[in-house]
Amino acid sequence: MLNKKDYIYFLLGLVFFSIIIIYSAMIYVKWDNEIENGDDVEINLPIIDWNSYFGLSKQPE
Repeated sequence: MLNKKDYIYFLLGLVFFSIIIIYSAMIYVKWDNEIENGDDVEINLPIIDWNSYFGLSKQPE
């Protein structure tokens, strides 16, 4: 038998897993609709400024 702490962790894991599955399904449906309508599919990826994290100076190429 699970104690109360393990039961809460199990339920939280189940909730997070369900959220990931639902979010993935929403992305899949949206992606599929955009392709069927003939619209261009844009993927916007963030640009990471590594200099702000590591303090690296720009070197001439």
